Amino acid sequence: MRRSPLPWLLTLAVVAATPLATADAKPRKKSACQKLAAKHRDRSPHPRLVLAVRGDSDVGDIAACVLPRGRVRRLARWDDGLGRAGGGIVATRGYHVLISESWRDQYGGTSETLRHVDARTRRSTTIAGYGCQLHYSQPGCPEGTTYGKLVLHRSGAGAIELTDLATGATSLESFDPRGALARLDAGPVDALRIEVAEIVWVRAGLERRAPLPQ
Repeated sequence: MRRSPLPWLLTLAVVAATPLATADAKPRKKSACQKLAAKHRDRSPHPRLVLAVRGDSDVGDIAACVLPRGRVRRLARWDDGLGRAGGGIVATRGYHVLISESWRDQYGGTSETLRHVDARTRRSTTIAGYGCQLHYSQPGCPEGTTYGKLVLHRSGAGAIELTDLATGATSLESFDPRGALARLDAGPVDALRIEVAEIVWVRAGLERRAPLPQ
């Protein structure tokens, strides 16, 4: 019996049409997040988070987004034009960033803050900071806090050494994924790290541990 050529003809028609369909398809336009990743150095170790510092000491910002098509969010911005303001990435793990922002002017004005930021939502909490007007009888701010050693977990939780400028006392504080602080220990620490889901620190030769806040 003679076979019908129809199935072969249909196969050839599909194969012949495929290159034309591919040629006609337009490449998808790059998202704003993909453009940010292509144009600026990515400061985040997370494979999906893009974290970039744009501009210079006069005008700049810190921007973040989640690949492939997440919204680009501005986490910090300085636009003084005279180099008196600035910002920087202190630490980043997972989708979380610790950002410092500072101000110095020729009249003695000074300020510095450390903010805990969720890069996905731009929600932030200030966990350390001070601000005042300096003069010859006041070489430092009388209130606020400065920070020393710190650690950050990918969950957004971590720990930080804080010094109270009013009293001069230093303590170790934990913070949860939203940046809320809680006292862990009194006094400066010799070493600070995170092991799995624990905060580990050494003070006066003794190692101590506490679970990461949830």
